Amino acid sequence: MALNISIDRGTLPSTKYAARQDIVQQARTMNNPKADKAVGVTVPKLNVNQTGLEYETRSHKGRQEFRFKTGTLALKLNQEILLANDLSACAQSEWSKHEQEHARDNQAIMKQLNAKIKASTDLKGILIEPAWQPRNKFDEIQKNIQAAAGSVFRDLTREAVKKRDTDAEYKKINARIANCEG
Repeated sequence: MALNISIDRGTLPSTKYAARQDIVQQARTMNNPKADKAVGVTVPKLNVNQTGLEYETRSHKGRQEFRFKTGTLALKLNQEILLANDLSACAQSEWSKHEQEHARDNQAIMKQLNAKIKASTDLKGILIEPAWQPRNKFDEIQKNIQAAAGSVFRDLTREAVKKRDTDAEYKKINARIANCEG
C-alpha cells in the first residue's frame, strides 16, 4: 500500500488553571507515577483521521472483502496544560515552563510517528501490506488503526515523561521557586 502519513504537530498550548485534585486525577488517569504530588500536567491527545485512506473491495468465495490500497493517515497533536490554581505566581511561572517543555517534547515525538507507525506489527496487515478483510469487519479495523496509532503515541510520550520528570529536575524547579519567593 502506498501509505502517506500526514503529521500536524499542533501549537503550543496556553496554560489553564484548575483545582489541584483535578490535576492529580488527570495525572493518575495518565498513569503518571508521581501523580499524587502533581501540581501541573500536560495532556497530549492524538487525533487520528482516517478519512484520507482509500480502500478497494472484492467478492471472494461468496463474501465481500476490502483492503486499504492507498491514501493518507492524518495525525494531529492537540494538547492541554493544566496548573494548580493555588500555586503562587512564582511557582505557576516555573511549573508552566516545565509543562511547556513537556508540550515541546510531544511535538518532537510527532516527528517519530511516521516511522514508528510504518513499523507497527499491529498495522502491517492493515496499512503497510494490506490483507483482504471481511467487509463486515470494516468498523473494527478502523478501531484497530486508531488503537494502534494511539498505542505507539502513548509509548513515546510515556518515555519522554520519564526522561523529563526526574527528581533532579524537580529539585531545580523547587530551588528556582525558593529563590524568587525568598
